[in-house]
Amino acid sequence: SLYFKSMFKGDWSEKDQTVIKLTFPDSFITSKALDIVFGSMYRYEVDVEVLIANLIPVIAAARMFDLGGLLKHCEDTVLETINAENVCIYYDASQRYGLTEVSKKCFSWLERNMLLCKTLTLAKYLTKELLINLLQSPNLAVMQVEMDIYNFLKIWLYFQMCNEHSEVSCPKSLITDTQKYFQCMQKKTKTCFLSSEEGLQYADVFKCLRFENMLGDAKCILLLEKDAIVPQNWLMPVYQSQWKSMLSVYNGEDTGPKQIVEDLFYKQACRCGRILETDTRYCWRWTGLFSFGIDIILIYNNRTKILSVKRNTYSQPCNFAVCLQSQRAVVLRLKAFTIKTNGEELKALDTGILLWNFHTDEELPLLTLDDTWTFPVKAHLKSKHRIDWSQTEKIPPEQVVAGKKPKTMLDFVQRKSLNEIVSGMATDRISIRAITRNQFICDAIKKEGYENGVMKLINADFHNKKNQMVSEIVSKIGKERKFSISVDEFTTVRRRRFFRRNLQ
Repeated sequence: SLYFKSMFKGDWSEKDQTVIKLTFPDSFITSKALDIVFGSMYRYEVDVEVLIANLIPVIAAARMFDLGGLLKHCEDTVLETINAENVCIYYDASQRYGLTEVSKKCFSWLERNMLLCKTLTLAKYLTKELLINLLQSPNLAVMQVEMDIYNFLKIWLYFQMCNEHSEVSCPKSLITDTQKYFQCMQKKTKTCFLSSEEGLQYADVFKCLRFENMLGDAKCILLLEKDAIVPQNWLMPVYQSQWKSMLSVYNGEDTGPKQIVEDLFYKQACRCGRILETDTRYCWRWTGLFSFGIDIILIYNNRTKILSVKRNTYSQPCNFAVCLQSQRAVVLRLKAFTIKTNGEELKALDTGILLWNFHTDEELPLLTLDDTWTFPVKAHLKSKHRIDWSQTEKIPPEQVVAGKKPKTMLDFVQRKSLNEIVSGMATDRISIRAITRNQFICDAIKKEGYENGVMKLINADFHNKKNQMVSEIVSKIGKERKFSISVDEFTTVRRRRFFRRNLQ
């Protein structure tokens, strides 16, 4: 131990004493932890069960006595045993004793599982600072919609105010008790809770909510008013901004985002999620969201194993007005992942941030799950399909132009030859028309080094194939008859290339 080495070989007064009295300023250090720590100095092995039962006190003692080997062993044990019951305790210990790897893993575990856990332990033991960091994280996995985050925070706040509720037998009764508690507080203080003297200290947590993604549903608005937690003066500017956005969309002034500004996207994007329980076909939209007429549908095809997003216009019925603009830009990011029983991530695919200009009823393949994926699968979507005028005014023009480098999920940019690029996009169901006319695809192909007339090359190849077909048919039916022909080129998932001929 470097601690005792310094004591006996340094200038400490204890070096000449036969009996040494130690003072332990850390209240987490226990006598059992000292037994384990001192015992480890004489033998390398430590009983695993005893260590796990006294893990945090042993870490505290090992840090005090500067026992690097034992501390590393404790850190490895923590990383292997993270679960819903101890993750908050482990994170707190990692911050106190400088365990960087433990801190990172606990935080990523909470990003995935905070809103997935069926236990209420997290709602009881999450600190305010940790909760704020999680809510602001770009990787927080939201299951369902933003309102579900609010409901989680409401229960968390109830636990902060009512510490006597150490055991909760019925989650439904807890929700009822929570609503009654804050309604009674409102009657008592004559103000919303977060405006009261008791509630001000928790205001920063609730300010992390994206109210613009909650106030588009009448039921959500009624619940917010009934709970009397969030002050109305927080919500009125959001109502005003939403009204302006709706007018700009319906007047045709807003056709969607023009570029990717990563920081703004992660602060404003609508966060949604769903669990795909079995390997069957899914087609869904999230309810409780006001989408400004942009009906975004997620589709999982269990035959092709493809997760795709579709801008629905005419093909699917919906109970709200749909935007009929021929093109509509959307910024989105989709992540699919599976987790082990202990909450660790097993497999994951992520598109990164993508800006796509959707045509009416256009479906865009995003992720392909291979045969190694097991269900249930969690799908988490972040999307933004309108311009936030208030935020746009605050951004200097040079910052908007420069922005962050756009990220894309399309894997064709990793290919080398032009033929591979076009074939790969055909496999992803991207048509020749989209390849030649979409500026985003053109720019991505140019990044692979095809600077000179790449679109001309693609068009020339397409028309050469068409002319070959025409010559073949003319030779068979004679030159006396007039006809028109169209050729569609596509590639199957098995990389077989086909041409479909339409003769009129």
